[in-house]
Amino acid sequence: MMKKIAFVFLFCILGLAAAGYSQAKDTLVENGCKYVMHDVQKGQTLYGLAKQYRLTVERLVEDNPGTENGIRIGQQLKIYAGQAEVVQKHVVSKGESLYKISKMYGVTVAQLTAWNPGLTERLDIGQEIIVRKSVATVAPKPQQPVVRREPVTAQPVEPERVPQAETVVEKTESHVDDTKQVISVAERKQVYNVFLLLPLYTQEGLQEDDGQKVETLEAYERIKSFDFIQFYEAAMLAVEDIAAQDVKVNFYVKDVNERNNAELGRWIAEGVFADADLIIGPFFRENFRTMLSYAQNHHIMIINPFTVAPVETSAQLFRTMATFGHQAVNLAEYIRQRYSKAQVLLLNNGGSDSRRISVYHSSMMKALQDNPGISVKEVNYKSGGVAAVQASLNPTCENFVVAFFDGEITVTHFIQSMNRKELDNVTLVTSSDWRKYDKIETEYYSRLKTHYIDQFFVDYSDPEVIRFIDRFRERYNLEPTLDHFAFQGYDITRFFLTALIKYGNGFGLEVNDLKLPLLCTQFHYVQSAPQTFENSFCHIYRLSNYKYVNAWQDDEEVTPTISPAKNKKRR
Repeated sequence: MMKKIAFVFLFCILGLAAAGYSQAKDTLVENGCKYVMHDVQKGQTLYGLAKQYRLTVERLVEDNPGTENGIRIGQQLKIYAGQAEVVQKHVVSKGESLYKISKMYGVTVAQLTAWNPGLTERLDIGQEIIVRKSVATVAPKPQQPVVRREPVTAQPVEPERVPQAETVVEKTESHVDDTKQVISVAERKQVYNVFLLLPLYTQEGLQEDDGQKVETLEAYERIKSFDFIQFYEAAMLAVEDIAAQDVKVNFYVKDVNERNNAELGRWIAEGVFADADLIIGPFFRENFRTMLSYAQNHHIMIINPFTVAPVETSAQLFRTMATFGHQAVNLAEYIRQRYSKAQVLLLNNGGSDSRRISVYHSSMMKALQDNPGISVKEVNYKSGGVAAVQASLNPTCENFVVAFFDGEITVTHFIQSMNRKELDNVTLVTSSDWRKYDKIETEYYSRLKTHYIDQFFVDYSDPEVIRFIDRFRERYNLEPTLDHFAFQGYDITRFFLTALIKYGNGFGLEVNDLKLPLLCTQFHYVQSAPQTFENSFCHIYRLSNYKYVNAWQDDEEVTPTISPAKNKKRR
Protein backbone atom coordinates (compact mmCIF):
# COMPACT_ATOMS: atom_id res chain seq x y z
CA MET A 1 0.00 0.00 0.00
CA MET A 2 2.79 2.39 0.90
CA LYS A 3 4.40 1.81 -2.47
CA LYS A 4 1.23 2.80 -4.31
CA ILE A 5 0.81 5.92 -2.20
CA ALA A 6 4.39 7.02 -2.77
CA PHE A 7 4.10 6.28 -6.48
CA VAL A 8 1.12 8.57 -6.84
CA PHE A 9 2.69 11.18 -4.59
CA LEU A 10 5.89 11.33 -6.60
CA PHE A 11 4.26 11.84 -9.93
CA CYS A 12 1.65 14.21 -8.55
CA ILE A 13 4.50 16.44 -7.49
CA LEU A 14 6.20 16.14 -10.85
CA GLY A 15 2.86 16.89 -12.49
CA LEU A 16 2.45 20.18 -10.64
CA ALA A 17 5.19 21.81 -12.71
CA ALA A 18 3.40 20.88 -15.90
CA ALA A 19 -0.06 21.85 -14.67
CA GLY A 20 0.49 25.49 -15.55
CA TYR A 21 0.63 24.66 -19.24
CA SER A 22 -2.84 23.17 -19.36
CA GLN A 23 -4.35 26.49 -20.47
CA ALA A 24 -1.68 27.08 -23.12
CA LYS A 25 -2.81 26.85 -26.74
CA ASP A 26 -0.07 27.65 -29.21
CA THR A 27 3.67 27.56 -29.24
CA LEU A 28 5.37 30.75 -30.33
CA VAL A 29 8.99 30.83 -31.53
CA GLU A 30 10.45 34.30 -31.42
CA ASN A 31 14.09 35.44 -31.52
CA GLY A 32 15.36 32.00 -30.61
CA CYS A 33 13.01 31.61 -27.62
CA LYS A 34 10.03 29.32 -27.29
CA TYR A 35 6.82 30.62 -25.71
CA VAL A 36 3.38 29.22 -24.99
CA MET A 37 0.34 31.44 -25.31
CA HIS A 38 -1.80 31.73 -22.19
CA ASP A 39 -5.38 33.06 -22.12
CA VAL A 40 -5.92 34.97 -18.87
CA GLN A 41 -8.76 33.54 -16.78
CA LYS A 42 -10.92 35.22 -14.16
CA GLY A 43 -9.09 35.84 -10.90
CA GLN A 44 -5.60 35.35 -12.36
CA THR A 45 -2.83 37.83 -11.57
CA LEU A 46 0.74 38.35 -12.78
CA TYR A 47 2.07 37.11 -9.46
CA GLY A 48 -0.10 33.99 -9.58
CA LEU A 49 0.90 33.23 -13.16
CA ALA A 50 4.56 33.75 -12.33
CA LYS A 51 4.27 31.17 -9.55
CA GLN A 52 2.23 28.87 -11.77
CA TYR A 53 4.81 28.86 -14.55
CA ARG A 54 7.82 29.15 -12.22
CA LEU A 55 8.95 32.46 -13.64
CA THR A 56 9.43 35.90 -12.15
CA VAL A 57 6.92 38.71 -12.53
CA GLU A 58 9.72 40.73 -14.15
CA ARG A 59 10.15 38.09 -16.85
CA LEU A 60 6.40 38.08 -17.61
CA VAL A 61 6.32 41.88 -17.89
CA GLU A 62 9.45 41.88 -20.06
CA ASP A 63 7.86 39.42 -22.50
CA ASN A 64 4.48 41.16 -22.38
CA PRO A 65 5.00 44.97 -22.46
CA GLY A 66 2.14 46.98 -20.97
CA THR A 67 1.19 44.37 -18.35
CA GLU A 68 3.03 46.10 -15.50
CA ASN A 69 -0.25 47.86 -14.65
CA GLY A 70 -2.30 44.67 -14.62
CA ILE A 71 -3.85 42.07 -16.92
CA ARG A 72 -7.41 41.48 -18.12
CA ILE A 73 -9.60 38.44 -18.70
CA GLY A 74 -9.10 36.94 -22.16
CA GLN A 75 -5.77 38.68 -22.72
CA GLN A 76 -3.12 36.49 -24.37
CA LEU A 77 0.26 36.37 -22.66
CA LYS A 78 3.54 34.96 -23.89
CA ILE A 79 5.00 32.49 -21.37
CA TYR A 80 8.70 31.70 -21.76
CA ALA A 81 9.19 27.91 -22.15
CA GLY A 82 12.87 27.64 -23.04
CA GLN A 83 15.04 27.91 -26.11
CA ALA A 84 13.45 27.07 -29.43
CA GLU A 85 14.85 24.27 -31.52
CA VAL A 86 14.73 23.26 -35.14
CA VAL A 87 15.51 19.89 -36.68
CA GLN A 88 17.68 19.71 -39.79
CA LYS A 89 18.71 16.79 -41.93
CA HIS A 90 22.29 16.60 -43.09
CA VAL A 91 23.02 14.48 -46.15
CA VAL A 92 26.42 12.82 -45.91
CA SER A 93 28.86 13.70 -48.67
CA LYS A 94 32.03 11.93 -49.74
CA GLY A 95 34.85 12.21 -47.22
CA GLU A 96 32.69 13.38 -44.32
CA SER A 97 33.01 11.92 -40.82
CA LEU A 98 30.95 12.33 -37.67
CA TYR A 99 33.64 14.59 -36.26
CA LYS A 100 33.64 16.80 -39.35
CA ILE A 101 29.84 17.02 -39.35
CA SER A 102 29.76 17.87 -35.63
CA LYS A 103 32.18 20.77 -36.21
CA MET A 104 30.13 21.92 -39.20
CA TYR A 105 27.05 22.40 -37.01
CA GLY A 106 28.76 23.33 -33.75
CA VAL A 107 27.56 20.24 -31.87
CA THR A 108 29.29 17.20 -30.40
CA VAL A 109 29.64 13.68 -31.79
CA ALA A 110 27.81 12.48 -28.67
CA GLN A 111 24.83 14.65 -29.55
CA LEU A 112 24.75 13.36 -33.11
CA THR A 113 24.72 9.73 -31.93
CA ALA A 114 22.02 10.53 -29.37
CA TRP A 115 19.79 12.17 -31.98
CA ASN A 116 20.36 9.31 -34.43
CA PRO A 117 19.97 5.89 -32.74
CA GLY A 118 22.20 3.30 -34.37
CA LEU A 119 24.52 5.89 -35.89
CA THR A 120 28.16 4.75 -36.04
CA GLU A 121 31.44 6.14 -37.33
CA ARG A 122 30.86 4.27 -40.59
CA LEU A 123 28.85 6.63 -42.80
CA ASP A 124 27.38 6.07 -46.25
CA ILE A 125 27.22 8.73 -48.96
CA GLY A 126 23.68 10.05 -49.09
CA GLN A 127 22.88 8.96 -45.53
CA GLU A 128 20.65 11.42 -43.64
CA ILE A 129 21.65 12.57 -40.17
CA ILE A 130 19.35 14.56 -37.89
CA VAL A 131 20.84 17.69 -36.33
CA ARG A 132 19.05 19.64 -33.61
CA LYS A 133 19.98 23.23 -32.79
CA SER A 134 18.38 26.27 -31.24
CA VAL A 135 16.71 28.69 -33.66
CA ALA A 136 19.06 31.49 -32.66
CA THR A 137 22.18 29.56 -33.64
CA VAL A 138 20.94 27.75 -36.74
CA ALA A 139 19.04 30.40 -38.64
CA PRO A 140 19.02 34.19 -38.83
CA LYS A 141 16.65 35.95 -36.48
CA PRO A 142 13.16 35.73 -38.06
CA GLN A 143 11.49 38.93 -39.21
CA GLN A 144 8.06 37.75 -38.02
CA PRO A 145 7.16 35.44 -35.14
CA VAL A 146 6.59 31.85 -36.20
CA VAL A 147 3.54 30.23 -34.63
CA ARG A 148 3.56 26.44 -34.32
CA ARG A 149 0.46 24.63 -33.18
CA GLU A 150 2.00 21.73 -31.31
CA PRO A 151 1.76 20.30 -27.78
CA VAL A 152 4.22 21.68 -25.24
CA THR A 153 6.23 19.29 -23.11
CA ALA A 154 6.87 21.04 -19.82
CA GLN A 155 10.00 20.32 -17.82
CA PRO A 156 9.32 18.37 -14.61
CA VAL A 157 10.73 21.02 -12.29
CA GLU A 158 12.33 24.38 -12.88
CA PRO A 159 13.66 26.64 -10.14
CA GLU A 160 12.07 30.02 -9.61
CA ARG A 161 14.05 32.90 -10.96
CA VAL A 162 15.05 35.07 -8.05
CA PRO A 163 17.88 37.61 -7.77
CA GLN A 164 21.35 36.13 -8.09
CA ALA A 165 22.87 37.99 -5.16
CA GLU A 166 22.23 36.62 -1.70
CA THR A 167 23.93 36.93 1.65
CA VAL A 168 25.07 33.62 3.04
CA VAL A 169 27.19 32.51 5.96
CA GLU A 170 29.60 29.59 5.88
CA LYS A 171 28.83 27.47 8.92
CA THR A 172 32.05 25.46 9.14
CA GLU A 173 35.36 25.23 7.36
CA SER A 174 37.49 22.35 6.22
CA HIS A 175 40.34 21.65 8.58
CA VAL A 176 42.71 20.04 6.12
CA ASP A 177 45.36 21.75 4.04
CA ASP A 178 44.42 22.91 0.56
CA THR A 179 45.93 21.24 -2.45
CA LYS A 180 46.98 23.22 -5.48
CA GLN A 181 43.92 25.06 -6.75
CA VAL A 182 43.52 24.09 -10.39
CA ILE A 183 40.65 26.18 -11.75
CA SER A 184 38.70 24.75 -14.66
CA VAL A 185 37.58 26.48 -17.83
CA ALA A 186 33.83 26.06 -17.60
CA GLU A 187 31.19 26.76 -20.23
CA ARG A 188 28.51 29.26 -19.20
CA LYS A 189 25.04 28.58 -20.59
CA GLN A 190 21.55 30.03 -20.31
CA VAL A 191 19.85 26.64 -19.90
CA TYR A 192 21.15 23.62 -18.00
CA ASN A 193 19.75 20.10 -17.87
CA VAL A 194 20.25 18.28 -14.57
CA PHE A 195 19.23 14.69 -13.77
CA LEU A 196 18.73 13.27 -10.29
CA LEU A 197 18.83 9.45 -10.44
CA LEU A 198 17.24 8.11 -7.26
CA PRO A 199 16.13 4.64 -6.11
CA LEU A 200 12.43 5.42 -5.64
CA TYR A 201 10.98 2.02 -6.65
CA THR A 202 8.01 3.46 -8.48
CA GLN A 203 7.64 0.49 -10.84
CA GLU A 204 4.58 -1.55 -10.01
CA GLY A 205 5.07 -5.06 -8.75
CA LEU A 206 8.47 -4.59 -7.13
CA GLN A 207 8.95 -6.26 -3.80
CA GLU A 208 11.39 -5.43 -1.04
CA ASP A 209 14.70 -7.23 -1.06
CA ASP A 210 16.04 -7.09 2.49
CA GLY A 211 19.32 -8.67 1.45
CA GLN A 212 20.31 -5.88 -0.93
CA LYS A 213 22.78 -3.33 0.46
CA VAL A 214 23.87 0.11 -0.57
CA GLU A 215 27.56 0.04 -1.31
CA THR A 216 28.40 2.94 0.94
CA LEU A 217 26.63 4.81 3.74
CA GLU A 218 27.62 2.49 6.51
CA ALA A 219 24.67 3.23 8.77
CA TYR A 220 22.23 2.34 5.98
CA GLU A 221 21.88 -1.42 6.15
CA ARG A 222 18.74 -2.49 4.36
CA ILE A 223 16.96 -1.19 1.30
CA LYS A 224 13.31 -0.39 1.90
CA SER A 225 11.17 1.10 -0.83
CA PHE A 226 11.00 4.89 -0.69
CA ASP A 227 13.77 5.31 1.85
CA PHE A 228 15.10 7.96 -0.53
CA ILE A 229 11.81 9.80 -0.96
CA GLN A 230 12.97 12.44 1.55
CA PHE A 231 16.13 12.99 -0.51
CA TYR A 232 13.86 13.75 -3.45
CA GLU A 233 11.53 16.00 -1.43
CA ALA A 234 14.41 18.00 0.03
CA ALA A 235 16.04 18.27 -3.40
CA MET A 236 12.85 19.93 -4.65
CA LEU A 237 13.15 22.52 -1.88
CA ALA A 238 16.78 23.13 -2.87
CA VAL A 239 15.73 23.64 -6.49
CA GLU A 240 13.33 26.34 -5.34
CA ASP A 241 16.11 28.06 -3.39
CA ILE A 242 18.54 28.34 -6.27
CA ALA A 243 19.14 31.99 -7.04
CA ALA A 244 19.34 32.50 -10.81
CA GLN A 245 18.00 35.57 -12.57
CA ASP A 246 18.90 34.78 -16.17
CA VAL A 247 19.68 31.06 -16.01
CA LYS A 248 17.17 28.25 -16.43
CA VAL A 249 17.64 24.81 -14.90
CA ASN A 250 15.59 21.90 -16.18
CA PHE A 251 15.62 19.41 -13.28
CA TYR A 252 14.63 15.83 -14.09
CA VAL A 253 14.09 13.00 -11.62
CA LYS A 254 14.46 9.38 -12.77
CA ASP A 255 13.85 6.24 -10.73
CA VAL A 256 17.11 4.25 -10.98
CA ASN A 257 17.59 1.38 -8.55
CA GLU A 258 19.47 -1.90 -8.31
CA ARG A 259 16.65 -3.73 -10.08
CA ASN A 260 16.37 -1.66 -13.26
CA ASN A 261 19.89 -1.36 -14.62
CA ALA A 262 18.63 -2.77 -17.93
CA GLU A 263 16.09 0.03 -18.15
CA LEU A 264 18.84 2.53 -17.39
CA GLY A 265 20.72 1.12 -20.35
CA ARG A 266 17.65 1.54 -22.52
CA TRP A 267 17.28 5.19 -21.47
CA ILE A 268 20.91 5.75 -22.37
CA ALA A 269 20.43 4.14 -25.79
CA GLU A 270 17.37 6.32 -26.42
CA GLY A 271 19.38 9.46 -25.72
CA VAL A 272 17.48 10.49 -22.57
CA PHE A 273 20.67 11.91 -21.07
CA ALA A 274 22.19 13.23 -24.30
CA ASP A 275 21.77 16.89 -23.35
CA ALA A 276 22.62 16.46 -19.65
CA ASP A 277 25.00 18.96 -18.09
CA LEU A 278 25.05 17.36 -14.65
CA ILE A 279 23.96 14.00 -13.25
CA ILE A 280 23.51 13.34 -9.52
CA GLY A 281 23.63 9.59 -8.86
CA PRO A 282 22.81 6.78 -9.35
CA PHE A 283 23.15 5.43 -5.80
CA PHE A 284 23.93 1.78 -6.49
CA ARG A 285 27.24 0.42 -7.69
CA GLU A 286 26.13 -1.32 -10.90
CA ASN A 287 23.88 1.61 -11.89
CA PHE A 288 26.64 4.08 -11.17
CA ARG A 289 29.22 2.18 -13.21
CA THR A 290 26.83 2.14 -16.15
CA MET A 291 26.18 5.86 -15.86
CA LEU A 292 29.83 6.69 -15.19
CA SER A 293 30.89 5.04 -18.44
CA TYR A 294 28.27 7.04 -20.34
CA ALA A 295 29.25 10.30 -18.62
CA GLN A 296 32.90 9.66 -19.45
CA ASN A 297 32.19 9.12 -23.15
CA HIS A 298 29.84 12.10 -23.41
CA HIS A 299 31.73 14.61 -21.24
CA ILE A 300 28.99 14.99 -18.63
CA MET A 301 29.72 15.95 -15.04
CA ILE A 302 28.56 13.30 -12.57
CA ILE A 303 28.12 13.41 -8.79
CA ASN A 304 28.66 10.33 -6.63
CA PRO A 305 26.50 11.02 -3.55
CA PHE A 306 27.60 8.48 -0.97
CA THR A 307 30.45 6.08 -1.79
CA VAL A 308 33.89 6.28 -0.19
CA ALA A 309 35.34 3.50 -2.35
CA PRO A 310 38.00 4.57 -4.87
CA VAL A 311 36.89 5.08 -8.47
CA GLU A 312 39.12 5.19 -11.53
CA THR A 313 37.64 7.18 -14.39
CA SER A 314 38.37 9.96 -16.84
CA ALA A 315 34.84 11.33 -16.39
CA GLN A 316 34.47 14.62 -14.54
CA LEU A 317 33.49 13.12 -11.19
CA PHE A 318 32.71 14.84 -7.89
CA ARG A 319 32.53 12.63 -4.81
CA THR A 320 30.64 14.07 -1.84
CA MET A 321 31.90 11.62 0.80
CA ALA A 322 35.34 12.14 2.34
CA THR A 323 37.55 9.08 1.83
CA PHE A 324 39.00 7.27 4.84
CA GLY A 325 42.29 9.05 4.13
CA HIS A 326 40.67 12.50 4.30
CA GLN A 327 38.82 11.52 7.47
CA ALA A 328 42.10 10.50 9.07
CA VAL A 329 43.79 13.78 8.09
CA ASN A 330 40.91 15.72 9.66
CA LEU A 331 41.25 13.74 12.88
CA ALA A 332 45.03 14.24 12.91
CA GLU A 333 44.57 18.00 12.54
CA TYR A 334 41.97 18.05 15.30
CA ILE A 335 44.36 16.31 17.70
CA ARG A 336 47.36 18.40 16.62
CA GLN A 337 45.56 21.66 17.33
CA ARG A 338 44.69 20.58 20.87
CA TYR A 339 47.62 18.52 22.10
CA SER A 340 51.37 18.86 21.80
CA LYS A 341 51.60 15.32 23.18
CA ALA A 342 49.11 12.53 22.55
CA GLN A 343 48.83 8.95 21.38
CA VAL A 344 46.48 7.53 18.77
CA LEU A 345 45.56 3.86 19.14
CA LEU A 346 43.90 2.32 16.09
CA LEU A 347 42.00 -0.84 17.01
CA ASN A 348 42.03 -3.56 14.34
CA ASN A 349 39.34 -6.19 14.90
CA GLY A 350 40.19 -8.14 11.76
CA GLY A 351 36.84 -7.61 10.08
CA SER A 352 35.44 -5.11 7.60
CA ASP A 353 37.08 -2.33 9.62
CA SER A 354 40.62 -3.54 8.80
CA ARG A 355 40.96 -1.59 5.56
CA ARG A 356 39.69 1.60 7.17
CA ILE A 357 42.11 1.21 10.09
CA SER A 358 44.98 0.58 7.68
CA VAL A 359 44.18 3.73 5.69
CA TYR A 360 43.84 5.74 8.91
CA HIS A 361 47.22 4.46 10.08
CA SER A 362 49.16 5.46 6.98
CA SER A 363 47.31 8.77 6.54
CA MET A 364 47.71 9.88 10.15
CA MET A 365 51.39 8.91 10.22
CA LYS A 366 51.98 11.11 7.20
CA ALA A 367 49.85 13.99 8.52
CA LEU A 368 51.61 13.97 11.92
CA GLN A 369 55.17 13.35 10.75
CA ASP A 370 56.20 16.86 11.82
CA ASN A 371 54.66 16.43 15.28
CA PRO A 372 56.99 14.11 17.23
CA GLY A 373 54.92 14.48 20.39
CA ILE A 374 51.95 12.68 18.80
CA SER A 375 52.37 8.98 18.08
CA VAL A 376 50.17 6.59 16.07
CA LYS A 377 49.97 2.91 16.91
CA GLU A 378 47.85 0.01 15.66
CA VAL A 379 46.50 -2.47 18.23
CA ASN A 380 45.32 -6.00 17.41
CA TYR A 381 42.01 -5.89 19.23
CA LYS A 382 40.82 -9.18 17.75
CA SER A 383 43.44 -11.20 19.61
CA GLY A 384 44.15 -8.97 22.61
CA GLY A 385 40.79 -7.40 23.43
CA VAL A 386 40.47 -4.57 25.95
CA ALA A 387 43.55 -5.85 27.81
CA ALA A 388 45.68 -5.10 24.74
CA VAL A 389 44.20 -1.61 24.59
CA GLN A 390 44.96 -0.92 28.26
CA ALA A 391 48.49 -2.28 27.91
CA SER A 392 49.11 0.10 25.00
CA LEU A 393 47.90 3.26 26.76
CA ASN A 394 50.43 6.01 27.46
CA PRO A 395 49.83 7.19 31.08
CA THR A 396 51.56 10.55 30.45
CA CYS A 397 49.21 11.92 27.77
CA GLU A 398 45.74 11.75 26.22
CA ASN A 399 45.04 8.54 24.30
CA PHE A 400 42.71 8.69 21.31
CA VAL A 401 41.30 5.19 20.90
CA VAL A 402 39.93 4.84 17.36
CA ALA A 403 37.56 1.92 16.65
CA PHE A 404 35.18 1.20 13.78
CA PHE A 405 34.24 -2.46 14.27
CA ASP A 406 30.56 -3.33 14.36
CA GLY A 407 28.13 -5.78 15.89
CA GLU A 408 26.02 -4.86 18.92
CA ILE A 409 27.48 -7.58 21.16
CA THR A 410 31.09 -6.69 20.26
CA VAL A 411 30.54 -2.95 20.68
CA THR A 412 28.58 -3.34 23.94
CA HIS A 413 31.29 -5.54 25.45
CA PHE A 414 33.98 -3.06 24.41
CA ILE A 415 32.17 -0.01 25.82
CA GLN A 416 31.31 -1.70 29.11
CA SER A 417 34.83 -3.10 29.55
CA MET A 418 36.47 0.25 28.82
CA ASN A 419 34.15 1.94 31.34
CA ARG A 420 35.08 -0.55 34.04
CA LYS A 421 38.73 0.47 33.65
CA GLU A 422 37.80 4.01 34.81
CA LEU A 423 40.43 5.60 32.58
CA ASP A 424 40.72 9.39 32.70
CA ASN A 425 43.10 9.88 29.78
CA VAL A 426 41.10 8.15 27.03
CA THR A 427 39.06 9.71 24.23
CA LEU A 428 37.09 7.28 22.10
CA VAL A 429 36.73 8.04 18.37
CA THR A 430 34.22 6.13 16.24
CA SER A 431 31.49 6.66 13.63
CA SER A 432 27.81 7.39 14.18
CA ASP A 433 27.08 3.72 13.46
CA TRP A 434 27.59 3.03 17.11
CA ARG A 435 24.73 5.35 18.03
CA LYS A 436 22.28 2.82 16.61
CA TYR A 437 23.03 0.45 19.50
CA ASP A 438 20.45 1.99 21.80
CA LYS A 439 20.94 -0.56 24.59
CA ILE A 440 24.28 1.05 25.48
CA GLU A 441 23.78 3.76 28.08
CA THR A 442 24.61 7.29 27.00
CA GLU A 443 26.67 7.78 30.18
CA TYR A 444 29.08 5.10 29.00
CA TYR A 445 29.86 7.05 25.83
CA SER A 446 30.09 10.26 27.82
CA ARG A 447 32.66 8.89 30.27
CA LEU A 448 34.85 7.88 27.36
CA LYS A 449 34.58 11.43 25.91
CA THR A 450 33.36 9.83 22.70
CA HIS A 451 33.95 11.73 19.46
CA TYR A 452 32.20 10.81 16.22
CA ILE A 453 33.72 11.35 12.80
CA ASP A 454 31.18 11.45 9.99
CA GLN A 455 30.26 13.20 6.77
CA PHE A 456 26.86 14.32 8.02
CA PHE A 457 25.90 16.01 11.26
CA VAL A 458 22.89 18.20 12.00
CA ASP A 459 23.01 20.99 14.57
CA TYR A 460 19.33 21.30 15.45
CA SER A 461 19.90 24.65 17.12
CA ASP A 462 21.10 26.22 13.86
CA PRO A 463 18.57 28.76 12.49
CA GLU A 464 18.97 27.44 8.92
CA VAL A 465 18.21 23.90 10.11
CA ILE A 466 15.17 25.10 12.05
CA ARG A 467 13.84 26.95 9.00
CA PHE A 468 14.37 23.91 6.79
CA ILE A 469 12.58 21.58 9.20
CA ASP A 470 9.60 23.93 9.49
CA ARG A 471 9.42 24.26 5.72
CA PHE A 472 9.74 20.51 5.14
CA ARG A 473 7.00 19.78 7.69
CA GLU A 474 4.69 22.35 6.15
CA ARG A 475 5.27 21.11 2.60
CA TYR A 476 5.22 17.33 3.13
CA ASN A 477 3.71 16.81 6.59
CA LEU A 478 6.77 14.72 7.47
CA GLU A 479 9.72 15.02 9.84
CA PRO A 480 13.00 15.29 7.86
CA THR A 481 15.74 12.98 9.09
CA LEU A 482 19.34 12.08 8.30
CA ASP A 483 18.39 8.40 8.20
CA HIS A 484 16.09 9.09 5.25
CA PHE A 485 18.54 11.49 3.61
CA ALA A 486 16.47 14.67 3.71
CA PHE A 487 19.33 16.92 4.85
CA GLN A 488 21.75 15.27 2.44
CA GLY A 489 19.31 15.72 -0.44
CA TYR A 490 19.05 19.42 0.20
CA ASP A 491 22.78 20.07 0.64
CA ILE A 492 23.98 18.04 -2.36
CA THR A 493 21.35 19.45 -4.71
CA ARG A 494 21.74 23.06 -3.64
CA PHE A 495 25.54 23.00 -3.71
CA PHE A 496 25.95 21.53 -7.19
CA LEU A 497 23.13 23.44 -8.84
CA THR A 498 24.59 26.66 -7.43
CA ALA A 499 28.02 25.69 -8.75
CA LEU A 500 26.57 24.93 -12.19
CA ILE A 501 24.75 28.27 -12.38
CA LYS A 502 27.63 30.34 -11.04
CA TYR A 503 30.59 28.72 -12.78
CA GLY A 504 29.12 26.90 -15.76
CA ASN A 505 29.30 23.40 -17.16
CA GLY A 506 32.71 21.90 -16.40
CA PHE A 507 33.47 23.67 -13.13
CA GLY A 508 36.38 22.52 -10.97
CA LEU A 509 38.04 23.60 -7.73
CA GLU A 510 36.49 27.06 -7.94
CA VAL A 511 33.53 25.49 -6.12
CA ASN A 512 35.58 25.85 -2.93
CA ASP A 513 34.76 29.56 -3.08
CA LEU A 514 31.05 28.89 -2.63
CA LYS A 515 29.75 29.99 0.77
CA LEU A 516 26.36 28.40 1.27
CA PRO A 517 24.25 27.88 4.42
CA LEU A 518 24.15 24.09 4.13
CA LEU A 519 22.44 21.90 6.71
CA CYS A 520 24.46 18.78 7.46
CA THR A 521 27.83 18.95 5.69
CA GLN A 522 30.21 21.19 3.81
CA PHE A 523 32.23 20.65 0.66
CA HIS A 524 35.93 21.36 0.26
CA TYR A 525 37.32 19.64 -2.81
CA VAL A 526 40.79 18.43 -3.72
CA GLN A 527 41.79 17.08 -7.10
CA SER A 528 42.87 13.42 -6.84
CA ALA A 529 43.03 12.78 -10.61
CA PRO A 530 42.80 14.93 -13.75
CA GLN A 531 38.98 14.77 -13.72
CA THR A 532 38.22 13.41 -10.23
CA PHE A 533 37.45 15.70 -7.28
CA GLU A 534 37.14 14.42 -3.72
CA ASN A 535 35.48 16.17 -0.80
CA SER A 536 38.03 16.48 2.01
CA PHE A 537 35.59 17.80 4.62
CA CYS A 538 34.07 15.71 7.39
CA HIS A 539 32.49 16.47 10.75
CA ILE A 540 33.96 15.69 14.15
CA TYR A 541 31.35 16.04 16.86
CA ARG A 542 30.87 14.85 20.41
CA LEU A 543 28.38 14.50 23.22
CA SER A 544 28.30 17.47 25.58
CA ASN A 545 25.67 17.74 28.31
CA TYR A 546 23.56 15.16 26.51
CA LYS A 547 23.66 17.12 23.24
CA TYR A 548 25.76 16.45 20.16
CA VAL A 549 27.93 19.46 19.39
CA ASN A 550 30.54 20.38 16.78
CA ALA A 551 33.83 19.41 18.43
CA TRP A 552 35.78 22.00 16.42
CA GLN A 553 33.66 24.84 17.79
CA ASP A 554 33.10 23.47 21.29
CA ASP A 555 35.52 25.17 23.68
CA GLU A 556 34.21 23.41 26.77
CA GLU A 557 36.79 21.36 28.63
CA VAL A 558 36.44 17.71 27.67
CA THR A 559 35.53 15.83 30.84
CA PRO A 560 33.15 12.96 31.63
CA THR A 561 29.61 14.13 32.33
CA ILE A 562 29.25 11.60 35.17
CA SER A 563 32.34 10.59 37.07
CA PRO A 564 33.08 6.90 37.76
CA ALA A 565 32.80 7.54 41.50
CA LYS A 566 29.28 8.92 41.21
CA ASN A 567 28.29 6.06 39.00
CA LYS A 568 29.48 3.51 41.58
CA LYS A 569 27.27 5.07 44.24
CA ARG A 570 24.26 4.90 41.96
CA ARG A 571 24.79 1.18 41.43
